[in-house]
Amino acid sequence: MLLTVLLLTVPATLAVASGAPDIYIGCFREGTDSRALDSASLTASNMTLQGCKSYCEGHRYYGLEHGTECYCGYRTISNPHQVPESSCNLPCAGDLTQTCGGSNLISLYRARFTSQSPRYHWNNLGCIKEPPKSRALDRVLSTDSMTTNKCLVICSYGNYQWAGLESGSECWCGNSLAAGIQSIDQICSMPCSGNATDTCGGPMALNLFSRNQTSLVLPPNSRTEIVEEEEEEEEEKEEEEEEEEEEEEEEEEEEEEEDSDEETEADEDSDSSSDEEEEPADEENDQNADNEEHGDDGFVEAERKAIRKESPEGR
Repeated sequence: MLLTVLLLTVPATLAVASGAPDIYIGCFREGTDSRALDSASLTASNMTLQGCKSYCEGHRYYGLEHGTECYCGYRTISNPHQVPESSCNLPCAGDLTQTCGGSNLISLYRARFTSQSPRYHWNNLGCIKEPPKSRALDRVLSTDSMTTNKCLVICSYGNYQWAGLESGSECWCGNSLAAGIQSIDQICSMPCSGNATDTCGGPMALNLFSRNQTSLVLPPNSRTEIVEEEEEEEEEKEEEEEEEEEEEEEEEEEEEEEDSDEETEADEDSDSSSDEEEEPADEENDQNADNEEHGDDGFVEAERKAIRKESPEGR
C-alpha cells in the first residue's frame, strides 16, 4: 500500500495544542504493507510533539516518525509491533529535546477526549423517543464522565453520520436511523454524568445530532410501524387475557371433578392409594456460557497499560 506523505510549508513555529497532556502508548514498528495511522500526514522541517498534536486535532491517535513526520488516525489500521523505547531515538527536528520516532518506527500517542473537538460540524435535531422494540442507533459507549462534546468526538472518530446521548451516560452512534422513532421535547432532561450543566437525553430518549441533516426527517413508514406495533401489542394482550380465562375455567372444572371423585371413593379404602398425587421430577436446566478468550495484540495491551497509568479523568 502506497502512502503519499504531504510536504507542506508550515510556519516557523508550529501551533501548540492546548489541553491536558495526552497518553503516550509506546514505540511501534510500522507494518510491512501499511501505516499504523493513515487518516492524515504531515512532514515538516520544524516538527515538534505539540505541532503534531495540533495538526491531528480531532483524531483519536497521532504519532511521530523519522524526526520530521506526523501521522493521524481514528484507529490503528495495521497491527504495529511494540519495540523497546530505545528504538525510537530520533530527536524532533523542531525540538531536539523531544523524541520523534525512528526509521519506520512511530512514537504513538492517544488524545484525551477532554482535549479534543469534534472533527465535523454536528446539527442538534432535538429529542427523539426510541423505537418500541429496537434502538434508533446501533453503536453505544457508556461512561460515568459523558458529555455532549465527548460523544460527538467519539462518533467523529468512527466517521458516523448520526450521534445521540441517552440516560445521562450513554453515547450512541450510527449511519442510519431505525424506523419507529418519534420526535418529542419533554423527556430529554437528564444531566450528563460528566457535566451536570450539560443535557444527555433521558430514559429511552436521545438528544439526536446529525452531520448532514439540519432538521429531523423521520424514516419512511416510521409512524405506520409504530401504529402496527401498538395494534400487535393490543392483540397479544387480548390473547393473553383469553388464555388466562380458559386456564381459570379448566382449573374450576378440575376442582369440581376432584370433589366428585373424593365423595365417590370415600367408602372405598382399597382405592385411596391410587389417588395419591405423584410429585413431579425435578428438571435440570443446564446453561452453557460461551467464554471466548480474546488475545490482545501488542498495541491493545500497551494502550491499556498506558491508560492505567493515567488519572481516571482521561479514560
